[in-house]
Amino acid sequence: MVKFKPIFFNLLKMRSSWLYLLFGLFPLILFIVSFFNTNFMQLSGEKGSLSFMEFFSSVFVIQNNAVIPLVVLTYIIGLNFHTEKETGQLYFYKDLQRTKLFNSKLLSLLFLYILFIIVLIISSLILYYFHINNTSLSSHKLFPDSKSDLEFVIIEFLGTFFIQILCILLAILLSISLPNGYTILGVLFFFIISSIAPFLSTLKFIFPNGYQEKLTNSNFDNILTLIFFIFFIYALIFYIISIFKFKNLEY
Repeated sequence: MVKFKPIFFNLLKMRSSWLYLLFGLFPLILFIVSFFNTNFMQLSGEKGSLSFMEFFSSVFVIQNNAVIPLVVLTYIIGLNFHTEKETGQLYFYKDLQRTKLFNSKLLSLLFLYILFIIVLIISSLILYYFHINNTSLSSHKLFPDSKSDLEFVIIEFLGTFFIQILCILLAILLSISLPNGYTILGVLFFFIISSIAPFLSTLKFIFPNGYQEKLTNSNFDNILTLIFFIFFIYALIFYIISIFKFKNLEY
Protein backbone atom coordinates (compact mmCIF):
# COMPACT_ATOMS: atom_id res chain seq x y z
CA MET A 1 0.00 0.00 0.00
CA VAL A 2 1.23 3.49 -0.91
CA LYS A 3 3.47 5.02 1.76
CA PHE A 4 2.22 2.64 4.49
CA LYS A 5 5.64 1.76 5.90
CA PRO A 6 7.02 5.33 6.15
CA ILE A 7 3.71 6.58 7.57
CA PHE A 8 3.62 3.81 10.16
CA PHE A 9 7.27 4.27 11.16
CA ASN A 10 6.74 8.04 11.45
CA LEU A 11 3.79 7.25 13.69
CA LEU A 12 6.02 5.12 15.92
CA LYS A 13 8.56 7.97 16.18
CA MET A 14 5.98 10.15 17.93
CA ARG A 15 6.33 10.35 21.72
CA SER A 16 2.56 10.28 22.08
CA SER A 17 2.48 6.89 20.32
CA TRP A 18 4.87 5.43 22.89
CA LEU A 19 2.84 7.00 25.68
CA TYR A 20 -0.22 5.29 24.23
CA LEU A 21 1.57 1.92 24.10
CA LEU A 22 2.71 2.36 27.71
CA PHE A 23 -0.94 2.30 28.76
CA GLY A 24 -0.89 -1.32 27.59
CA LEU A 25 1.13 -2.06 30.76
CA PHE A 26 -1.91 -1.07 32.80
CA PRO A 27 -2.54 -4.64 34.15
CA LEU A 28 0.77 -4.48 36.04
CA ILE A 29 -0.85 -1.86 38.29
CA LEU A 30 -2.86 -4.73 39.79
CA PHE A 31 0.39 -6.37 40.87
CA ILE A 32 1.56 -3.17 42.59
CA VAL A 33 -1.84 -2.64 44.24
CA SER A 34 -1.74 -6.16 45.69
CA PHE A 35 1.02 -5.04 48.09
CA PHE A 36 -1.24 -2.44 49.70
CA ASN A 37 -4.19 -2.84 52.02
CA THR A 38 -6.78 -1.35 49.69
CA ASN A 39 -9.87 -2.44 47.80
CA PHE A 40 -8.81 -0.48 44.71
CA MET A 41 -8.89 -2.79 41.66
CA GLN A 42 -8.96 -5.90 43.87
CA LEU A 43 -10.17 -9.07 42.14
CA SER A 44 -12.94 -11.18 43.63
CA GLY A 45 -14.96 -14.22 42.62
CA GLU A 46 -15.45 -17.91 43.18
CA LYS A 47 -12.47 -20.08 43.97
CA GLY A 48 -10.79 -21.49 40.85
CA SER A 49 -13.13 -19.63 38.50
CA LEU A 50 -10.88 -17.16 36.65
CA SER A 51 -9.25 -18.28 33.41
CA PHE A 52 -6.75 -16.09 31.55
CA MET A 53 -9.26 -15.29 28.82
CA GLU A 54 -11.81 -14.07 31.37
CA PHE A 55 -9.14 -12.06 33.16
CA PHE A 56 -7.94 -10.42 29.95
CA SER A 57 -11.49 -9.58 28.87
CA SER A 58 -12.04 -7.85 32.22
CA VAL A 59 -8.76 -5.94 31.86
CA PHE A 60 -9.72 -4.94 28.32
CA VAL A 61 -13.06 -3.56 29.50
CA ILE A 62 -11.44 -1.71 32.42
CA GLN A 63 -8.85 0.01 30.23
CA ASN A 64 -11.65 0.94 27.84
CA ASN A 65 -13.61 2.55 30.67
CA ALA A 66 -10.48 4.39 31.84
CA VAL A 67 -10.85 6.63 28.71
CA ILE A 68 -7.32 8.08 28.94
CA PRO A 69 -5.80 5.72 26.32
CA LEU A 70 -8.65 6.65 23.98
CA VAL A 71 -7.97 10.37 24.50
CA VAL A 72 -4.27 9.88 23.73
CA LEU A 73 -5.05 7.85 20.61
CA THR A 74 -7.55 10.47 19.45
CA TYR A 75 -4.89 13.15 19.93
CA ILE A 76 -2.48 11.08 17.80
CA ILE A 77 -5.13 10.80 15.09
CA GLY A 78 -5.60 14.57 15.18
CA LEU A 79 -1.86 15.07 14.70
CA ASN A 80 -1.91 12.79 11.66
CA PHE A 81 -4.81 14.51 9.94
CA HIS A 82 -5.77 18.01 11.12
CA THR A 83 -2.33 19.10 12.31
CA GLU A 84 -0.65 17.84 9.13
CA LYS A 85 -3.21 19.77 7.11
CA GLU A 86 -2.74 22.99 9.09
CA THR A 87 1.08 22.82 9.00
CA GLY A 88 1.19 21.99 5.30
CA GLN A 89 2.74 18.54 5.77
CA LEU A 90 0.01 16.93 3.68
CA TYR A 91 1.25 18.96 0.72
CA PHE A 92 4.22 16.59 0.44
CA TYR A 93 1.72 13.84 -0.48
CA LYS A 94 0.02 15.89 -3.20
CA ASP A 95 1.19 13.57 -6.01
CA LEU A 96 -0.26 10.47 -4.33
CA GLN A 97 -3.76 9.15 -4.89
CA ARG A 98 -5.77 10.40 -1.95
CA THR A 99 -7.76 7.21 -1.40
CA LYS A 100 -4.55 5.18 -1.11
CA LEU A 101 -2.98 7.82 1.14
CA PHE A 102 -6.04 7.82 3.39
CA ASN A 103 -6.07 4.02 3.58
CA SER A 104 -2.36 3.99 4.46
CA LYS A 105 -2.94 6.45 7.30
CA LEU A 106 -5.97 4.49 8.51
CA LEU A 107 -4.09 1.19 8.39
CA SER A 108 -1.13 2.71 10.27
CA LEU A 109 -3.41 3.86 13.08
CA LEU A 110 -5.14 0.48 13.24
CA PHE A 111 -1.73 -1.22 13.43
CA LEU A 112 -0.83 1.07 16.34
CA TYR A 113 -4.05 0.03 18.06
CA ILE A 114 -3.28 -3.67 17.46
CA LEU A 115 0.20 -3.12 18.94
CA PHE A 116 -1.48 -1.64 22.01
CA ILE A 117 -3.66 -4.75 22.36
CA ILE A 118 -0.59 -7.00 21.98
CA VAL A 119 1.18 -5.10 24.79
CA LEU A 120 -1.99 -5.39 26.87
CA ILE A 121 -2.17 -9.16 26.25
CA ILE A 122 1.50 -9.69 27.16
CA SER A 123 1.28 -7.63 30.36
CA SER A 124 -1.98 -9.40 31.30
CA LEU A 125 -0.35 -12.78 30.69
CA ILE A 126 2.63 -11.85 32.87
CA LEU A 127 0.32 -10.74 35.66
CA TYR A 128 -1.88 -13.83 35.36
CA TYR A 129 1.04 -16.25 35.32
CA PHE A 130 3.11 -14.68 38.10
CA HIS A 131 0.41 -13.25 40.36
CA ILE A 132 -3.16 -14.42 39.68
CA ASN A 133 -2.01 -18.05 39.47
CA ASN A 134 -0.80 -17.77 43.07
CA THR A 135 -4.28 -16.90 44.30
CA SER A 136 -7.28 -19.14 44.91
CA LEU A 137 -9.22 -17.22 42.26
CA SER A 138 -7.22 -18.64 39.34
CA SER A 139 -8.43 -21.67 37.39
CA HIS A 140 -4.89 -22.10 35.95
CA LYS A 141 -6.45 -22.41 32.50
CA LEU A 142 -6.33 -20.41 29.29
CA PHE A 143 -10.05 -20.68 28.48
CA PRO A 144 -13.19 -20.78 30.66
CA ASP A 145 -14.47 -24.20 31.70
CA SER A 146 -17.98 -23.80 30.33
CA LYS A 147 -19.11 -23.01 26.81
CA SER A 148 -21.52 -20.35 28.10
CA ASP A 149 -18.70 -18.50 29.90
CA LEU A 150 -16.56 -18.64 26.76
CA GLU A 151 -19.38 -17.25 24.62
CA PHE A 152 -20.01 -14.44 27.13
CA VAL A 153 -16.33 -13.46 27.10
CA ILE A 154 -16.27 -13.41 23.28
CA ILE A 155 -19.36 -11.18 23.07
CA GLU A 156 -18.04 -8.91 25.83
CA PHE A 157 -14.61 -8.54 24.21
CA LEU A 158 -15.91 -8.00 20.68
CA GLY A 159 -18.48 -5.44 21.86
CA THR A 160 -15.73 -3.37 23.50
CA PHE A 161 -13.29 -3.95 20.63
CA PHE A 162 -15.80 -2.79 18.02
CA ILE A 163 -16.62 0.37 20.00
CA GLN A 164 -12.93 1.25 20.14
CA ILE A 165 -12.50 0.71 16.40
CA LEU A 166 -15.54 2.91 15.77
CA CYS A 167 -14.02 5.60 18.00
CA ILE A 168 -10.87 5.47 15.85
CA LEU A 169 -12.89 5.81 12.64
CA LEU A 170 -14.96 8.65 14.11
CA ALA A 171 -11.81 10.44 15.28
CA ILE A 172 -10.40 10.26 11.76
CA LEU A 173 -13.66 11.57 10.31
CA LEU A 174 -13.77 14.52 12.72
CA SER A 175 -10.05 15.35 12.60
CA ILE A 176 -10.10 15.92 8.84
CA SER A 177 -11.91 19.21 9.39
CA LEU A 178 -11.92 19.92 13.15
CA PRO A 179 -9.14 20.97 15.55
CA ASN A 180 -7.83 18.30 17.91
CA GLY A 181 -9.76 19.57 20.93
CA TYR A 182 -13.11 19.35 19.16
CA THR A 183 -12.21 15.92 17.78
CA ILE A 184 -11.48 14.65 21.29
CA LEU A 185 -14.78 16.08 22.56
CA GLY A 186 -16.70 14.48 19.69
CA VAL A 187 -15.13 11.07 20.28
CA LEU A 188 -15.73 11.31 24.04
CA PHE A 189 -19.38 12.16 23.41
CA PHE A 190 -19.77 9.10 21.18
CA PHE A 191 -17.93 6.95 23.73
CA ILE A 192 -20.12 8.15 26.61
CA ILE A 193 -23.32 7.52 24.64
CA SER A 194 -22.15 4.04 23.61
CA SER A 195 -21.20 3.28 27.23
CA ILE A 196 -24.53 4.43 28.64
CA ALA A 197 -26.66 2.86 25.90
CA PRO A 198 -26.43 -0.76 27.18
CA PHE A 199 -28.21 0.38 30.36
CA LEU A 200 -31.06 2.08 28.49
CA SER A 201 -33.89 0.02 27.03
CA THR A 202 -34.37 2.43 24.13
CA LEU A 203 -30.70 2.56 23.06
CA LYS A 204 -29.04 -0.64 24.24
CA PHE A 205 -29.30 -2.46 20.91
CA ILE A 206 -28.02 0.26 18.58
CA PHE A 207 -24.38 -0.35 19.57
CA PRO A 208 -22.41 -3.62 19.38
CA ASN A 209 -21.66 -3.61 23.13
CA GLY A 210 -25.24 -3.94 24.35
CA TYR A 211 -25.96 -7.62 23.78
CA GLN A 212 -24.30 -9.49 26.68
CA GLU A 213 -27.52 -9.70 28.68
CA LYS A 214 -29.40 -11.15 25.70
CA LEU A 215 -26.95 -14.02 25.36
CA THR A 216 -28.41 -17.49 26.05
CA ASN A 217 -27.24 -21.04 25.46
CA SER A 218 -28.87 -21.11 22.04
CA ASN A 219 -28.46 -17.67 20.43
CA PHE A 220 -24.68 -17.08 20.41
CA ASP A 221 -24.40 -17.31 16.61
CA ASN A 222 -27.28 -14.87 16.10
CA ILE A 223 -25.89 -12.30 18.52
CA LEU A 224 -22.38 -12.64 17.08
CA THR A 225 -23.75 -12.03 13.58
CA LEU A 226 -25.80 -9.08 14.81
CA ILE A 227 -22.95 -7.25 16.52
CA PHE A 228 -20.74 -7.78 13.46
CA PHE A 229 -23.51 -6.33 11.29
CA ILE A 230 -24.04 -3.29 13.54
CA PHE A 231 -20.30 -2.64 13.62
CA PHE A 232 -20.05 -2.98 9.84
CA ILE A 233 -22.85 -0.44 9.25
CA TYR A 234 -21.26 2.17 11.54
CA ALA A 235 -17.78 1.52 10.16
CA LEU A 236 -18.93 1.76 6.55
CA ILE A 237 -20.73 5.07 7.18
CA PHE A 238 -17.74 6.60 8.98
CA TYR A 239 -15.33 5.33 6.31
CA ILE A 240 -17.34 6.58 3.32
CA ILE A 241 -17.81 10.05 4.83
CA SER A 242 -14.12 10.23 5.78
CA ILE A 243 -12.97 9.23 2.29
CA PHE A 244 -15.27 11.83 0.72
CA LYS A 245 -14.02 14.60 3.04
CA PHE A 246 -10.36 13.65 2.60
CA LYS A 247 -10.58 13.53 -1.19
CA ASN A 248 -12.08 17.03 -1.20
CA LEU A 249 -9.61 18.40 1.32
CA GLU A 250 -7.57 21.40 0.22
CA TYR A 251 -3.89 21.30 1.17
